[in-house]
Amino acid sequence: MTKLVRLELCGGLISDNGVASLAGLVALEELNLRENINITSQGIAHLGKLSHLCHLNLSHTSVMGSAAVHMARLFRLRILCLFGCKVEEDVVAWLMEVLPCIRLSNSSFPSAYIITTVLADIPPPFVAFMVTSP
Repeated sequence: MTKLVRLELCGGLISDNGVASLAGLVALEELNLRENINITSQGIAHLGKLSHLCHLNLSHTSVMGSAAVHMARLFRLRILCLFGCKVEEDVVAWLMEVLPCIRLSNSSFPSAYIITTVLADIPPPFVAFMVTSP
């Protein structure tokens, strides 16, 4: 399975230990872990080894701003989905600095930020992630 490039494990059965077991999937480009509330910022530390990761969906997990340091190691990351996660405004700003392909756009949602990225094959604006203020 080391050649696997896309994986979706949604729906609540994955925990930090499960995320740790994904570290060997070094060719992974897209990973969707949404709606797994047992995934925390500690589990995200294991994703730093996935150097080919371009798309990461952590929406509706228990990931918080402290996971940003691990996400910042994913230099190829173009799409990061964090809907429903508790990530602070200053963390969003810092992520935009260290992942320069991601920029901030205006949002019609109160107390929310939508981060967008421009990909060559997807016309802007393409929603990359949304972070709600705590």
